[in-house]
Amino acid sequence: ANEPINDTVNDTVNDTVNDTVKTILALIEQNPSITYEEMTEKTGKSRRTISRLITELKEKNIISRVGSDKTGYWEIVKQ
Repeated sequence: ANEPINDTVNDTVNDTVNDTVKTILALIEQNPSITYEEMTEKTGKSRRTISRLITELKEKNIISRVGSDKTGYWEIVKQ
């Protein structure tokens, strides 16, 4: 049960990321046209963090952007 400190830190970071990702996905489900600003307000994370997570979600094909940045909306791609 003596884990190296780094593993514990990484697990904590990963849990936080996973929780934020779940929150982002829930927010998108509730409001597909949600903005980055609204996501930062609701998650308490920085715009940079939200932006990075959104990019990862798009690269993993979990979400996609439909339409333009201004008038478009988010779509959760069903796996």
